[in-house]
Amino acid sequence: MFKYFSKYIIILLFSTSVVSASDDLNFYGYISFLHNKQFKIPELDTLGNTIRNNSESKWDIAKFNLILQQSFTNNFQLYLNLSNKFEVNNAFGEYSFNQFYNFRLGKIYRRFGLYNEIRDAAPFYYGSELPEIVQLEHKIFDINTNFMFFGTKDFGRKTLKYSLNFSLIDNINEGNSFPFGVDIRYGKESNFIIGSSFYYSGTKAISDVKVGNGYSNNGVMPWMEYDQFTVTGLFLEYNMNEFIIQSEFTYSPHNAVRSPEKVLEMFDGVSKLGNPLSNSQIQLFKIDNDKPMELSNIKKNINYNIISWYFKTSYILSSDYGIFIPFFNLEYYSNPEMIENVQFGGDNESGISKEGIIKKFDFGSTYYPIQQVSIKLAFGLNQFEFNDENVLTTEYSLEVFYIFGN
Repeated sequence: MFKYFSKYIIILLFSTSVVSASDDLNFYGYISFLHNKQFKIPELDTLGNTIRNNSESKWDIAKFNLILQQSFTNNFQLYLNLSNKFEVNNAFGEYSFNQFYNFRLGKIYRRFGLYNEIRDAAPFYYGSELPEIVQLEHKIFDINTNFMFFGTKDFGRKTLKYSLNFSLIDNINEGNSFPFGVDIRYGKESNFIIGSSFYYSGTKAISDVKVGNGYSNNGVMPWMEYDQFTVTGLFLEYNMNEFIIQSEFTYSPHNAVRSPEKVLEMFDGVSKLGNPLSNSQIQLFKIDNDKPMELSNIKKNINYNIISWYFKTSYILSSDYGIFIPFFNLEYYSNPEMIENVQFGGDNESGISKEGIIKKFDFGSTYYPIQQVSIKLAFGLNQFEFNDENVLTTEYSLEVFYIFGN
């Protein structure tokens, strides 16, 4: 049960420490307002033909983030990271023995690739949104962990950083073991980073949500009886005279067993909500395509691969009017097990495409008129196959951040 109670233990420690050590409490965060619109979103009419619609356009509070950092000594600190509706993203304690040996305990963002650990730094990362592999709607691994050992080793002007992380889970009786991750990166500060990340789900991992209760948080689809998978990532970042290149490749093979009862529950649920599976998706679930979707006709033992890569470029341009950071992003994501309906564990972008393949291109700019304000304007193109047609949708977004802190 530690996985669910550790974050509240840290919150309690924060509450009791603020009174006695308020001078060492730092806080910072941001709030953002978003206006976006999508064009020519495909869907099926009652006759099975493709029709196009545009999304609604309105302003909304998109993100809120508050981070508290309490220092007790030079070696020991507590962190609390709150998001929309004051949900606890992170709550952990950190103790540093020296540069090479450090330890975190609580609810921690797992170090994986270039973005998962800094996923809440939305005003500062390059581009308009997170890479597909770490977006909340279709995480391909558990973004959080409970224990993390990490450190740095200097080699002249270059450094080697490592991270080992482990998670406690509650379904031991289901045959599950401890998920763990490893991250190694080598580079020169403000110049280049090259590295690799790895995640193992443990044996017979089960979904942390029931069918119809949203998307999974640990990479296991809600209709699975259990799943066993790994995620391997290779990444690179290079900075040269304010010109930044970022790239990452991720590969995740799954060895899973579907639950026919849960598959039928999902199939009936999305049909009632008006988001039925496409013909190509139904074929992936059925043994015999000429027979109806029923318990005896659902494939149980499956193997599938999730593949993703992205390439990002940015340029930092300073002027008397502020800082401009134009960006250009290309991204590919493929997950053949993905469906559309978010309530039943899907994603409304890759989930409507054939075999879960989507190709994304977006460009725009981030503008900092002053240090406390960030404005992101982005335009995007999404290409995928829908109803045996090649489809191209477009979108734009305008997001304004106000950054605060002491």
